[in-house]
Amino acid sequence: MVESVNPFYRRIQERKREIEAATARQASAAPRPVKRHEQVVRWVLEDHPEAERYGFRAAVRKLYRDFGDFDAEEMELAGPHQTPDAYIIDREGRAVVSFEVEDKHPLSDRSLKLYMRLALSLYDIGFRLVLVPVSRWGAMVEMDVTAKLYADRGWRVTAAPRP
Repeated sequence: MVESVNPFYRRIQERKREIEAATARQASAAPRPVKRHEQVVRWVLEDHPEAERYGFRAAVRKLYRDFGDFDAEEMELAGPHQTPDAYIIDREGRAVVSFEVEDKHPLSDRSLKLYMRLALSLYDIGFRLVLVPVSRWGAMVEMDVTAKLYADRGWRVTAAPRP
């Protein structure tokens, strides 16, 4: 009945079967190798079990609601406007730690400016921002962005490269 109404019905069904077969072949194929970026992010998550991978924007906005008196427009301006590879929010220590894996591309000027903007917004609610760029070999450099903005302290190396 449907075939008589739609002449393309048979073609659509054949194409659907082809797609399902291709999907099944891909699922049964050997797993793809892990990219270096993903491997380094896994290292960060192993080294810091309290670190989260997803939900940075929502977590920072929750900080704004809990500790500040931002309205909706101010929250939109405050950000965050970037998503780190991993992050830790330490409510007791009043710090936000953001891990950025620099596999093939270092942090751009635009990203650093966005992090500076975020640091200013977090400073308004009494939090500091610590940015931790991670090299493709696992070396970490801790950058206390808030301290750099207000006290002009330097950066310090916090972890040696991995083999």
